[in-house]
Amino acid sequence: MDSQVNTPSFRGADDGELRDIRSVYIDRELPEPERIRRFVEQIRNPYRYLDNGLIVEVAYTDGAASLAERLAAFGPEPDGEAGRIC
Repeated sequence: MDSQVNTPSFRGADDGELRDIRSVYIDRELPEPERIRRFVEQIRNPYRYLDNGLIVEVAYTDGAASLAERLAAFGPEPDGEAGRIC
């Protein structure tokens, strides 16, 4: 099965303009929509940002395995329960 990768087109900033996610502050007392809005305001591009100096690019695919399924494929959790995420 072919899965098409969907990458949002937020590539306006060059690497020097990327924000580091460690500088983002989230007030957990705010309602979820406001937390999301403020996160995006601070990070500018939630699909391409820095994390400790490394560029992170986020993409997703249609019809592929979920992140939980991919992580479960690495083996059992430290407590011995295979495939349990969270």
